[in-house]
Amino acid sequence: MKKWAWLLIIGITFSFILSLMPPSYASSQKSVKIANVHRDFYISRNGIITIIDNYEVRNDGLDSVTSIYIGLNEDYLQKLTYIKCYLSDSDEELDLQAIPNQGNGFDQWIVLFKTPLNPKDHKNFSIEMEFVDLISISTEKRVAIQFNKYPSSPYLIEQFDETIFGPSDCTIHDPFTDTDKAPPVNSPTETNIKAWSTETINFYITFTTGTPMYGFISVKQEIDLNNIGYIQVAEEHEVRNIGPGSMDALSSIKFAIPSDAKNIMIYDLYGQLSFNEKSGGSFNNISISLTPNRYAIRIGEKFTYNVEYVLPIENYMSFSGDIVSVNIDLLLGRFNSQVYHFISHLILPKGSMIQSFTGDNIIINCIDGKPTITFDDYGITDSSNAQVNIQYNSAGSYWFILGHPLIIALIIGVIASLYVVFKRAIPTTGIKIERKTVVPSSIVREFCFLYEQKIALMSEIDKLDKQYQRRKLRSREYRKLLKNTENNISDIDKSLDEIKPEFRSVGGRYKEIVDKLEILEGEKTTIKDSLVRLKARYKRKQIKPIAYRKLNRDFKKRINKIKSNMERLVQELRDYII
Repeated sequence: MKKWAWLLIIGITFSFILSLMPPSYASSQKSVKIANVHRDFYISRNGIITIIDNYEVRNDGLDSVTSIYIGLNEDYLQKLTYIKCYLSDSDEELDLQAIPNQGNGFDQWIVLFKTPLNPKDHKNFSIEMEFVDLISISTEKRVAIQFNKYPSSPYLIEQFDETIFGPSDCTIHDPFTDTDKAPPVNSPTETNIKAWSTETINFYITFTTGTPMYGFISVKQEIDLNNIGYIQVAEEHEVRNIGPGSMDALSSIKFAIPSDAKNIMIYDLYGQLSFNEKSGGSFNNISISLTPNRYAIRIGEKFTYNVEYVLPIENYMSFSGDIVSVNIDLLLGRFNSQVYHFISHLILPKGSMIQSFTGDNIIINCIDGKPTITFDDYGITDSSNAQVNIQYNSAGSYWFILGHPLIIALIIGVIASLYVVFKRAIPTTGIKIERKTVVPSSIVREFCFLYEQKIALMSEIDKLDKQYQRRKLRSREYRKLLKNTENNISDIDKSLDEIKPEFRSVGGRYKEIVDKLEILEGEKTTIKDSLVRLKARYKRKQIKPIAYRKLNRDFKKRINKIKSNMERLVQELRDYII
Protein backbone atom coordinates (compact mmCIF):
# COMPACT_ATOMS: atom_id res chain seq x y z
CA MET A 1 0.00 0.00 0.00
CA LYS A 2 1.28 3.46 -0.90
CA LYS A 3 2.48 5.94 1.71
CA TRP A 4 -0.32 8.44 1.01
CA ALA A 5 -2.93 5.72 1.57
CA TRP A 6 -1.50 4.92 5.04
CA LEU A 7 -1.54 8.61 5.93
CA LEU A 8 -5.18 8.88 4.81
CA ILE A 9 -6.22 5.86 6.93
CA ILE A 10 -4.40 7.24 10.00
CA GLY A 11 -5.99 10.67 9.53
CA ILE A 12 -9.52 9.24 9.23
CA THR A 13 -9.01 7.04 12.32
CA PHE A 14 -7.70 9.96 14.38
CA SER A 15 -10.64 12.15 13.32
CA PHE A 16 -13.11 9.41 14.28
CA ILE A 17 -11.53 9.04 17.75
CA LEU A 18 -11.71 12.81 18.30
CA SER A 19 -15.39 12.81 17.32
CA LEU A 20 -16.15 10.26 20.05
CA MET A 21 -14.48 12.33 22.80
CA PRO A 22 -16.79 14.57 24.86
CA PRO A 23 -16.29 18.31 24.40
CA SER A 24 -14.04 19.91 27.00
CA TYR A 25 -15.28 22.36 29.62
CA ALA A 26 -13.56 25.24 27.84
CA SER A 27 -14.84 24.45 24.35
CA SER A 28 -18.47 23.94 25.43
CA GLN A 29 -18.61 26.97 27.73
CA LYS A 30 -16.28 29.58 26.21
CA SER A 31 -19.15 31.25 24.35
CA VAL A 32 -21.10 31.90 27.58
CA LYS A 33 -20.93 35.47 28.84
CA ILE A 34 -22.40 36.77 32.11
CA ALA A 35 -23.77 40.17 31.12
CA ASN A 36 -25.03 41.15 34.55
CA VAL A 37 -25.52 39.87 38.11
CA HIS A 38 -27.61 41.69 40.70
CA ARG A 39 -27.29 40.33 44.26
CA ASP A 40 -29.93 40.71 46.98
CA PHE A 41 -28.43 40.14 50.45
CA TYR A 42 -31.13 39.56 53.13
CA ILE A 43 -30.28 39.54 56.85
CA SER A 44 -33.01 38.19 59.15
CA ARG A 45 -33.68 39.19 62.75
CA ASN A 46 -32.33 35.87 64.05
CA GLY A 47 -29.16 35.62 62.00
CA ILE A 48 -30.32 33.61 58.96
CA ILE A 49 -28.95 35.10 55.73
CA THR A 50 -30.53 34.60 52.31
CA ILE A 51 -28.61 35.55 49.16
CA ILE A 52 -30.29 35.73 45.74
CA ASP A 53 -28.03 36.19 42.71
CA ASN A 54 -30.01 37.28 39.63
CA TYR A 55 -28.06 36.32 36.49
CA GLU A 56 -28.35 37.55 32.93
CA VAL A 57 -26.31 35.31 30.61
CA ARG A 58 -25.62 35.66 26.91
CA ASN A 59 -24.51 33.19 24.25
CA ASP A 60 -21.90 34.82 21.98
CA GLY A 61 -21.06 31.59 20.16
CA LEU A 62 -22.45 29.81 17.12
CA ASP A 63 -23.81 26.74 18.97
CA SER A 64 -26.66 26.44 21.46
CA VAL A 65 -25.80 26.08 25.16
CA THR A 66 -27.84 23.86 27.51
CA SER A 67 -26.04 24.45 30.81
CA ILE A 68 -23.91 26.85 32.79
CA TYR A 69 -21.60 26.44 35.79
CA ILE A 70 -21.86 28.21 39.15
CA GLY A 71 -19.78 27.84 42.31
CA LEU A 72 -19.42 28.58 46.01
CA ASN A 73 -16.31 29.12 48.09
CA GLU A 74 -15.77 25.81 49.92
CA ASP A 75 -15.33 27.69 53.22
CA TYR A 76 -19.07 28.44 53.19
CA LEU A 77 -20.36 25.02 52.10
CA GLN A 78 -21.00 23.72 55.64
CA LYS A 79 -22.95 26.90 56.43
CA LEU A 80 -25.22 26.46 53.40
CA THR A 81 -28.68 25.11 54.34
CA TYR A 82 -30.13 25.02 50.82
CA ILE A 83 -29.50 26.15 47.25
CA LYS A 84 -31.97 26.29 44.38
CA CYS A 85 -32.21 27.77 40.90
CA TYR A 86 -35.22 29.15 39.04
CA LEU A 87 -36.08 31.27 36.01
CA SER A 88 -36.40 34.92 36.99
CA ASP A 89 -39.48 35.65 34.88
CA SER A 90 -41.60 32.58 35.77
CA ASP A 91 -40.14 31.13 39.03
CA GLU A 92 -39.94 27.77 37.23
CA GLU A 93 -37.30 25.73 39.06
CA LEU A 94 -34.24 24.53 37.14
CA ASP A 95 -32.20 21.40 37.87
CA LEU A 96 -28.93 21.80 39.78
CA GLN A 97 -26.35 19.01 39.64
CA ALA A 98 -23.39 19.04 42.03
CA ILE A 99 -20.03 18.12 40.50
CA PRO A 100 -16.87 16.96 42.33
CA ASN A 101 -14.63 19.61 43.84
CA GLN A 102 -11.94 20.48 41.30
CA GLY A 103 -9.37 21.35 43.97
CA ASN A 104 -9.53 25.10 43.27
CA GLY A 105 -11.18 26.02 46.57
CA PHE A 106 -14.73 26.09 45.17
CA ASP A 107 -17.65 23.66 45.11
CA GLN A 108 -19.53 23.71 41.81
CA TRP A 109 -22.95 22.99 40.34
CA ILE A 110 -24.26 22.73 36.77
CA VAL A 111 -27.43 24.68 35.98
CA LEU A 112 -29.40 22.69 33.38
CA PHE A 113 -31.61 24.80 31.12
CA LYS A 114 -34.94 23.31 30.07
CA THR A 115 -34.69 25.10 26.73
CA PRO A 116 -31.35 25.77 24.97
CA LEU A 117 -29.72 29.18 25.05
CA ASN A 118 -29.42 29.86 21.33
CA PRO A 119 -26.68 31.99 19.73
CA LYS A 120 -27.01 35.76 20.48
CA ASP A 121 -29.88 35.10 22.93
CA HIS A 122 -30.13 36.10 26.61
CA LYS A 123 -31.49 34.09 29.54
CA ASN A 124 -32.31 35.26 33.07
CA PHE A 125 -32.26 32.99 36.10
CA SER A 126 -31.72 33.30 39.86
CA ILE A 127 -29.64 31.32 42.34
CA GLU A 128 -31.08 31.40 45.86
CA MET A 129 -28.94 30.32 48.83
CA GLU A 130 -29.59 30.31 52.57
CA PHE A 131 -26.80 30.38 55.17
CA VAL A 132 -26.42 30.09 58.92
CA ASP A 133 -23.47 31.01 61.16
CA LEU A 134 -22.25 33.83 58.88
CA ILE A 135 -22.64 36.41 61.63
CA SER A 136 -20.36 37.10 64.58
CA ILE A 137 -21.76 38.78 67.67
CA SER A 138 -20.00 41.88 69.03
CA THR A 139 -20.99 44.36 71.74
CA GLU A 140 -23.21 47.46 71.68
CA LYS A 141 -26.07 45.81 69.78
CA ARG A 142 -23.76 45.12 66.83
CA VAL A 143 -23.47 42.11 64.51
CA ALA A 144 -20.58 41.65 62.07
CA ILE A 145 -20.95 39.84 58.72
CA GLN A 146 -18.39 38.56 56.20
CA PHE A 147 -19.00 36.86 52.85
CA ASN A 148 -17.67 36.66 49.29
CA LYS A 149 -18.18 40.04 47.65
CA TYR A 150 -18.99 38.57 44.23
CA PRO A 151 -20.70 35.40 42.99
CA SER A 152 -18.28 32.50 42.53
CA SER A 153 -18.18 31.93 38.78
CA PRO A 154 -15.81 30.41 36.21
CA TYR A 155 -16.78 33.24 33.86
CA LEU A 156 -15.98 36.94 33.78
CA ILE A 157 -18.92 39.02 35.07
CA GLU A 158 -19.33 42.09 32.89
CA GLN A 159 -21.48 44.05 35.37
CA PHE A 160 -22.32 43.57 39.07
CA ASP A 161 -24.21 45.38 41.81
CA GLU A 162 -25.95 44.39 45.05
CA THR A 163 -28.52 45.50 47.61
CA ILE A 164 -28.24 44.71 51.33
CA PHE A 165 -31.50 44.33 53.26
CA GLY A 166 -31.77 44.14 57.05
CA PRO A 167 -34.36 44.17 59.85
CA SER A 168 -36.38 47.36 60.22
CA ASP A 169 -34.93 48.05 63.69
CA CYS A 170 -31.31 48.34 62.58
CA THR A 171 -28.82 50.50 60.71
CA ILE A 172 -26.28 49.06 58.27
CA HIS A 173 -22.74 50.35 58.12
CA ASP A 174 -22.47 50.89 54.37
CA PRO A 175 -19.20 49.18 53.29
CA PHE A 176 -19.23 51.15 50.04
CA THR A 177 -19.40 54.68 51.51
CA ASP A 178 -18.26 53.95 55.11
CA THR A 179 -21.42 55.49 56.58
CA ASP A 180 -24.36 54.21 58.66
CA LYS A 181 -27.65 53.95 56.77
CA ALA A 182 -31.11 52.52 57.28
CA PRO A 183 -31.71 49.46 55.08
CA PRO A 184 -31.65 48.82 52.19
CA VAL A 185 -28.11 49.75 51.15
CA ASN A 186 -27.14 49.77 47.45
CA SER A 187 -23.66 49.21 46.09
CA PRO A 188 -22.18 51.06 43.11
CA THR A 189 -22.11 49.17 39.81
CA GLU A 190 -18.83 47.39 39.15
CA THR A 191 -17.58 45.99 35.84
CA ASN A 192 -15.38 43.15 34.59
CA ILE A 193 -15.29 40.99 37.74
CA LYS A 194 -12.70 38.30 37.16
CA ALA A 195 -13.53 34.59 37.34
CA TRP A 196 -13.33 32.84 40.71
CA SER A 197 -12.90 36.06 42.65
CA THR A 198 -12.16 35.48 46.36
CA GLU A 199 -12.54 39.09 47.50
CA THR A 200 -14.70 39.41 50.62
CA ILE A 201 -17.13 42.05 51.86
CA ASN A 202 -17.16 42.99 55.56
CA PHE A 203 -19.79 45.12 57.26
CA TYR A 204 -21.87 45.26 60.41
CA ILE A 205 -25.41 46.11 61.44
CA THR A 206 -26.44 47.88 64.65
CA PHE A 207 -29.84 47.25 66.22
CA THR A 208 -31.75 50.29 67.42
CA THR A 209 -34.04 48.34 69.79
CA GLY A 210 -33.28 46.07 72.71
CA THR A 211 -34.92 42.89 71.42
CA PRO A 212 -32.24 40.15 71.64
CA MET A 213 -31.44 37.50 69.06
CA TYR A 214 -31.93 33.86 70.01
CA GLY A 215 -31.42 30.46 68.46
CA PHE A 216 -32.69 26.94 69.11
CA ILE A 217 -29.69 24.87 70.22
CA SER A 218 -31.66 21.66 69.79
CA VAL A 219 -35.17 20.44 69.08
CA LYS A 220 -35.95 16.80 69.93
CA GLN A 221 -39.28 15.50 68.66
CA GLU A 222 -41.32 12.29 68.93
CA ILE A 223 -44.34 11.65 66.68
CA ASP A 224 -46.22 8.63 68.01
CA LEU A 225 -48.73 6.79 65.78
CA ASN A 226 -49.64 4.26 68.48
CA ASN A 227 -52.88 5.97 69.45
CA ILE A 228 -56.41 5.57 68.10
CA GLY A 229 -57.84 8.58 66.29
CA TYR A 230 -54.97 11.01 66.83
CA ILE A 231 -51.20 11.48 66.56
CA GLN A 232 -49.31 12.36 69.75
CA VAL A 233 -46.43 14.86 69.35
CA ALA A 234 -43.89 15.58 72.10
CA GLU A 235 -41.02 18.06 71.67
CA GLU A 236 -38.14 19.37 73.78
CA HIS A 237 -36.75 22.80 72.84
CA GLU A 238 -33.43 24.18 74.08
CA VAL A 239 -33.08 27.93 73.42
CA ARG A 240 -30.06 30.21 73.89
CA ASN A 241 -29.85 34.01 73.95
CA ILE A 242 -27.07 34.75 71.43
CA GLY A 243 -26.85 38.52 71.89
CA PRO A 244 -25.55 40.98 70.89
CA GLY A 245 -23.92 41.87 74.18
CA SER A 246 -25.81 44.99 75.26
CA MET A 247 -29.26 43.68 74.34
CA ASP A 248 -31.96 43.23 76.94
CA ALA A 249 -32.57 39.80 78.47
CA LEU A 250 -34.86 37.47 76.50
CA SER A 251 -38.35 37.49 78.00
CA SER A 252 -40.39 35.72 75.29
CA ILE A 253 -39.88 32.84 72.86
CA LYS A 254 -41.81 32.47 69.62
CA PHE A 255 -42.36 29.51 67.32
CA ALA A 256 -45.22 27.94 65.35
CA ILE A 257 -47.04 24.60 65.31
CA PRO A 258 -49.50 23.09 62.78
CA SER A 259 -52.85 24.88 62.75
CA ASP A 260 -54.73 21.59 63.35
CA ALA A 261 -52.89 20.94 66.65
CA LYS A 262 -55.10 20.41 69.71
CA ASN A 263 -54.62 19.93 73.47
CA ILE A 264 -51.46 22.06 73.54
CA MET A 265 -49.30 21.84 76.68
CA ILE A 266 -46.10 23.83 77.27
CA TYR A 267 -44.13 23.27 80.46
CA ASP A 268 -40.67 23.08 81.97
CA LEU A 269 -39.19 21.37 85.00
CA TYR A 270 -41.24 23.52 87.38
CA GLY A 271 -44.66 23.28 85.73
CA GLN A 272 -46.86 24.96 83.11
CA LEU A 273 -45.62 27.97 81.11
CA SER A 274 -47.81 30.91 80.12
CA PHE A 275 -48.30 31.20 76.35
CA ASN A 276 -50.51 32.81 73.72
CA GLU A 277 -51.73 31.16 70.52
CA LYS A 278 -52.54 33.11 67.36
CA SER A 279 -53.98 31.62 64.17
CA GLY A 280 -51.98 32.16 60.99
CA GLY A 281 -52.92 29.98 58.00
CA SER A 282 -51.12 26.63 57.96
CA PHE A 283 -49.43 27.36 61.29
CA ASN A 284 -50.51 28.82 64.59
CA ASN A 285 -48.01 31.19 66.20
CA ILE A 286 -47.06 30.43 69.80
CA SER A 287 -45.52 33.06 72.08
CA ILE A 288 -44.18 31.90 75.47
CA SER A 289 -43.90 34.55 78.17
CA LEU A 290 -41.07 33.96 80.65
CA THR A 291 -42.20 36.72 83.01
CA PRO A 292 -43.41 37.08 85.70
CA ASN A 293 -43.52 33.37 86.71
CA ARG A 294 -40.08 32.57 85.21
CA TYR A 295 -36.88 34.56 84.66
CA ALA A 296 -35.64 36.37 81.55
CA ILE A 297 -32.74 34.67 79.75
CA ARG A 298 -29.53 36.71 79.73
CA ILE A 299 -26.80 36.69 77.08
CA GLY A 300 -25.32 33.19 76.68
CA GLU A 301 -27.88 31.52 78.97
CA LYS A 302 -30.00 28.53 77.91
CA PHE A 303 -33.60 27.58 78.66
CA THR A 304 -35.23 24.17 78.08
CA TYR A 305 -38.95 23.51 77.90
CA ASN A 306 -41.36 20.89 76.52
CA VAL A 307 -44.25 21.13 74.06
CA GLU A 308 -46.97 18.49 73.64
CA TYR A 309 -50.00 18.44 71.36
CA VAL A 310 -52.10 16.04 69.28
CA LEU A 311 -52.89 16.04 65.54
CA PRO A 312 -55.98 14.54 63.84
CA ILE A 313 -55.04 11.27 62.24
CA GLU A 314 -57.08 11.83 59.03
CA ASN A 315 -54.90 14.79 57.98
CA TYR A 316 -51.72 12.73 57.81
CA MET A 317 -52.74 9.08 57.35
CA SER A 318 -54.94 7.09 54.99
CA PHE A 319 -56.09 3.47 55.17
CA SER A 320 -56.66 0.76 52.58
CA GLY A 321 -57.40 -2.54 54.30
CA ASP A 322 -54.31 -3.46 56.33
CA ILE A 323 -52.13 -0.93 54.48
CA VAL A 324 -51.59 2.44 56.15
CA SER A 325 -50.07 5.37 54.23
CA VAL A 326 -48.38 8.20 56.13
CA ASN A 327 -47.52 11.49 54.45
CA ILE A 328 -45.95 13.94 56.88
CA ASP A 329 -43.21 16.58 57.14
CA LEU A 330 -41.20 15.67 60.23
CA LEU A 331 -40.40 19.37 60.61
CA LEU A 332 -43.89 19.96 61.96
CA GLY A 333 -43.19 23.38 63.44
CA ARG A 334 -41.62 26.65 62.33
CA PHE A 335 -39.01 28.43 64.43
CA ASN A 336 -38.12 31.65 62.56
CA SER A 337 -34.53 30.95 63.59
CA GLN A 338 -31.77 28.47 63.11
CA VAL A 339 -32.17 25.08 64.80
CA TYR A 340 -28.60 23.92 65.33
CA HIS A 341 -29.55 20.27 65.88
CA PHE A 342 -32.94 18.77 65.01
CA ILE A 343 -33.84 15.14 65.64
CA SER A 344 -37.25 13.59 65.06
CA HIS A 345 -38.51 10.04 65.74
CA LEU A 346 -41.64 8.86 63.93
CA ILE A 347 -42.84 5.84 65.94
CA LEU A 348 -45.02 3.29 64.12
CA PRO A 349 -47.36 0.83 65.88
CA LYS A 350 -45.74 -2.18 67.50
CA GLY A 351 -45.60 -5.18 65.18
CA SER A 352 -46.26 -3.21 61.99
CA MET A 353 -44.13 -3.91 58.91
CA ILE A 354 -42.81 -1.15 56.65
CA GLN A 355 -43.45 -1.88 52.98
CA SER A 356 -42.08 1.29 51.37
CA PHE A 357 -40.82 4.73 52.28
CA THR A 358 -39.28 7.79 50.67
CA GLY A 359 -37.35 10.60 52.34
CA ASP A 360 -33.86 12.08 52.73
CA ASN A 361 -31.54 11.72 55.75
CA ILE A 362 -33.82 8.95 57.08
CA ILE A 363 -32.73 6.02 59.26
CA ILE A 364 -35.02 3.11 60.19
CA ASN A 365 -34.61 1.52 63.63
CA CYS A 366 -36.68 -0.76 65.86
CA ILE A 367 -37.10 0.52 69.41
CA ASP A 368 -39.01 -1.65 71.92
CA GLY A 369 -40.48 -3.62 69.01
CA LYS A 370 -41.78 -0.46 67.32
CA PRO A 371 -40.41 0.49 63.87
CA THR A 372 -39.03 4.02 64.21
CA ILE A 373 -38.19 6.47 61.42
CA THR A 374 -35.42 8.86 62.53
CA PHE A 375 -34.49 12.18 60.92
CA ASP A 376 -31.29 13.74 62.32
CA ASP A 377 -29.76 16.91 60.85
CA TYR A 378 -27.99 20.16 61.69
CA GLY A 379 -28.49 23.78 60.64
CA ILE A 380 -32.25 23.50 60.16
CA THR A 381 -34.26 26.57 59.12
CA ASP A 382 -37.87 27.16 58.08
CA SER A 383 -36.79 26.52 54.48
CA SER A 384 -35.65 22.99 55.32
CA ASN A 385 -37.76 19.96 54.50
CA ALA A 386 -38.09 16.49 56.02
CA GLN A 387 -41.05 15.12 54.07
CA VAL A 388 -41.53 11.36 54.36
CA ASN A 389 -44.01 9.03 52.68
CA ILE A 390 -44.41 5.65 54.32
CA GLN A 391 -46.58 2.62 53.70
CA TYR A 392 -46.77 -0.06 56.36
CA ASN A 393 -48.83 -3.18 57.03
CA SER A 394 -50.73 -2.80 60.30
CA ALA A 395 -52.05 -6.38 60.48
CA GLY A 396 -49.48 -7.41 63.07
CA SER A 397 -49.85 -4.39 65.33
CA TYR A 398 -51.83 -4.07 68.55
CA TRP A 399 -53.21 -0.79 67.21
CA PHE A 400 -54.80 -2.63 64.27
CA ILE A 401 -56.47 -5.20 66.51
CA LEU A 402 -57.77 -2.64 68.99
CA GLY A 403 -59.07 -0.51 66.14
CA HIS A 404 -61.28 -3.32 64.76
CA PRO A 405 -64.04 -4.42 67.18
CA LEU A 406 -65.12 -7.25 64.85
CA ILE A 407 -61.70 -8.88 65.18
CA ILE A 408 -61.86 -8.58 68.96
CA ALA A 409 -65.31 -10.24 68.97
CA LEU A 410 -64.06 -13.09 66.76
CA ILE A 411 -61.01 -13.67 68.98
CA ILE A 412 -63.16 -13.79 72.12
CA GLY A 413 -65.56 -16.20 70.40
CA VAL A 414 -62.77 -18.54 69.28
CA ILE A 415 -61.17 -18.56 72.74
CA ALA A 416 -64.51 -19.33 74.41
CA SER A 417 -65.25 -22.15 71.93
CA LEU A 418 -61.84 -23.73 72.42
CA TYR A 419 -62.25 -23.57 76.18
CA VAL A 420 -65.56 -25.45 76.03
CA VAL A 421 -64.17 -28.09 73.63
CA PHE A 422 -61.01 -28.76 75.61
CA LYS A 423 -62.83 -28.71 78.92
CA ARG A 424 -64.86 -31.68 77.73
CA ALA A 425 -62.20 -33.46 75.69
CA ILE A 426 -59.14 -33.43 77.95
CA PRO A 427 -58.82 -36.75 79.85
CA THR A 428 -58.46 -36.74 83.57
CA THR A 429 -55.24 -38.78 83.41
CA GLY A 430 -52.41 -36.91 81.80
CA ILE A 431 -49.75 -38.22 79.47
CA LYS A 432 -46.24 -38.13 80.83
CA ILE A 433 -43.80 -36.55 78.38
CA GLU A 434 -40.11 -36.91 78.96
CA ARG A 435 -37.85 -34.21 77.60
CA LYS A 436 -34.20 -33.41 77.90
CA THR A 437 -33.52 -30.49 80.21
CA VAL A 438 -29.85 -29.83 79.34
CA VAL A 439 -27.63 -29.99 76.27
CA PRO A 440 -24.66 -32.37 76.60
CA SER A 441 -21.42 -30.60 77.57
CA SER A 442 -19.57 -31.83 74.49
CA ILE A 443 -22.14 -30.21 72.17
CA VAL A 444 -22.14 -26.94 74.13
CA ARG A 445 -18.33 -26.90 74.06
CA GLU A 446 -18.24 -27.49 70.29
CA PHE A 447 -20.87 -24.78 69.68
CA CYS A 448 -18.95 -22.22 71.78
CA PHE A 449 -15.67 -23.05 70.03
CA LEU A 450 -17.22 -22.66 66.57
CA TYR A 451 -19.03 -19.44 67.45
CA GLU A 452 -15.91 -17.85 68.95
CA GLN A 453 -14.12 -18.64 65.68
CA LYS A 454 -17.00 -17.04 63.77
CA ILE A 455 -16.85 -13.85 65.89
CA ALA A 456 -13.08 -13.66 65.29
CA LEU A 457 -13.58 -14.03 61.51
CA MET A 458 -16.31 -11.36 61.51
CA SER A 459 -13.88 -9.02 63.29
CA GLU A 460 -11.28 -9.91 60.65
CA ILE A 461 -13.70 -8.76 57.92
CA ASP A 462 -14.16 -5.45 59.77
CA LYS A 463 -10.37 -5.00 59.86
CA LEU A 464 -10.08 -5.78 56.14
CA ASP A 465 -12.79 -3.21 55.36
CA LYS A 466 -10.95 -0.59 57.42
CA GLN A 467 -7.57 -1.34 55.76
CA TYR A 468 -9.17 -1.18 52.31
CA GLN A 469 -10.83 2.16 53.06
CA ARG A 470 -7.49 3.54 54.24
CA ARG A 471 -5.89 2.20 51.03
CA LYS A 472 -3.53 -0.10 52.90
CA LEU A 473 -4.79 -3.02 50.79
CA ARG A 474 -5.04 -3.22 47.04
CA SER A 475 -8.41 -4.05 45.57
CA ARG A 476 -7.35 -7.44 44.27
CA GLU A 477 -5.71 -8.47 47.57
CA TYR A 478 -8.73 -7.22 49.54
CA ARG A 479 -11.20 -9.26 47.46
CA LYS A 480 -9.07 -12.39 47.80
CA LEU A 481 -8.75 -12.12 51.60
CA LEU A 482 -12.44 -11.22 51.95
CA LYS A 483 -13.53 -14.25 49.89
CA ASN A 484 -11.35 -16.63 51.94
CA THR A 485 -12.72 -15.25 55.22
CA GLU A 486 -16.33 -15.46 54.03
CA ASN A 487 -15.77 -19.07 52.90
CA ASN A 488 -14.45 -19.95 56.36
CA ILE A 489 -17.51 -18.35 57.97
CA SER A 490 -19.77 -20.29 55.61
CA ASP A 491 -18.13 -23.59 56.65
CA ILE A 492 -18.60 -22.72 60.33
CA ASP A 493 -22.26 -21.83 59.69
CA LYS A 494 -22.86 -25.28 58.21
CA SER A 495 -21.45 -26.91 61.33
CA LEU A 496 -23.46 -24.62 63.61
CA ASP A 497 -26.67 -25.38 61.71
CA GLU A 498 -26.18 -29.08 62.51
CA ILE A 499 -25.82 -28.34 66.25
CA LYS A 500 -28.55 -25.70 66.73
CA PRO A 501 -31.48 -28.23 66.69
CA GLU A 502 -30.02 -29.76 69.87
CA PHE A 503 -30.41 -26.44 71.67
CA ARG A 504 -33.87 -25.74 70.28
CA SER A 505 -35.18 -29.19 71.22
CA VAL A 506 -34.21 -28.59 74.85
CA GLY A 507 -35.73 -25.10 74.77
CA GLY A 508 -35.54 -22.69 77.68
CA ARG A 509 -32.48 -20.47 77.94
CA TYR A 510 -30.55 -22.62 75.43
CA LYS A 511 -33.05 -21.82 72.67
CA GLU A 512 -33.19 -18.14 73.67
CA ILE A 513 -29.41 -17.75 73.37
CA VAL A 514 -29.25 -19.38 69.92
CA ASP A 515 -32.16 -17.27 68.65
CA LYS A 516 -30.66 -14.09 70.14
CA LEU A 517 -27.31 -14.74 68.43
CA GLU A 518 -29.06 -15.06 65.06
CA ILE A 519 -30.95 -11.80 65.69
CA LEU A 520 -27.71 -9.98 66.60
CA GLU A 521 -26.08 -11.23 63.38
CA GLY A 522 -29.00 -9.85 61.37
CA GLU A 523 -28.85 -6.51 63.19
CA LYS A 524 -25.11 -6.21 62.50
CA THR A 525 -25.64 -6.91 58.78
CA THR A 526 -28.41 -4.28 58.64
CA ILE A 527 -26.24 -1.66 60.39
CA LYS A 528 -23.29 -2.34 58.07
CA ASP A 529 -25.60 -1.91 55.05
CA SER A 530 -26.84 1.40 56.54
CA LEU A 531 -23.22 2.48 57.02
CA VAL A 532 -22.44 1.77 53.35
CA ARG A 533 -25.50 3.82 52.26
CA LEU A 534 -24.48 6.64 54.60
CA LYS A 535 -20.97 6.81 53.09
CA ALA A 536 -22.43 6.79 49.57
CA ARG A 537 -24.77 9.68 50.40
CA TYR A 538 -21.86 11.59 51.98
CA LYS A 539 -19.76 11.15 48.83
CA ARG A 540 -22.69 12.50 46.78
CA LYS A 541 -22.86 15.48 49.19
CA GLN A 542 -26.41 14.62 50.21
CA ILE A 543 -25.50 14.84 53.89
CA LYS A 544 -23.45 17.41 55.77
CA PRO A 545 -20.02 16.45 57.22
CA ILE A 546 -20.98 17.08 60.85
CA ALA A 547 -24.08 14.87 60.51
CA TYR A 548 -22.07 12.19 58.68
CA ARG A 549 -19.44 12.04 61.41
CA LYS A 550 -22.05 11.73 64.16
CA LEU A 551 -24.09 9.03 62.38
CA ASN A 552 -20.94 7.14 61.36
CA ARG A 553 -19.78 7.17 65.00
CA ASP A 554 -23.21 5.99 66.23
CA PHE A 555 -23.31 3.10 63.74
CA LYS A 556 -19.84 1.91 64.81
CA LYS A 557 -20.80 2.08 68.49
CA ARG A 558 -23.83 -0.11 67.78
CA ILE A 559 -21.65 -2.64 65.90
CA ASN A 560 -19.23 -2.82 68.84
CA LYS A 561 -22.14 -3.26 71.26
CA ILE A 562 -23.52 -6.14 69.16
CA LYS A 563 -20.11 -7.85 69.20
CA SER A 564 -19.93 -7.50 73.00
CA ASN A 565 -23.43 -8.99 73.38
CA MET A 566 -22.46 -11.96 71.19
CA GLU A 567 -19.36 -12.65 73.29
CA ARG A 568 -21.40 -12.36 76.49
CA LEU A 569 -23.99 -14.89 75.26
CA VAL A 570 -21.29 -17.38 74.21
CA GLN A 571 -19.65 -17.03 77.61
CA GLU A 572 -23.02 -17.68 79.27
CA LEU A 573 -23.28 -20.94 77.31
CA ARG A 574 -19.79 -21.93 78.47
CA ASP A 575 -20.96 -21.50 82.06
CA TYR A 576 -23.55 -24.24 81.41
CA ILE A 577 -20.86 -26.85 80.68
CA ILE A 578 -21.05 -29.49 83.38
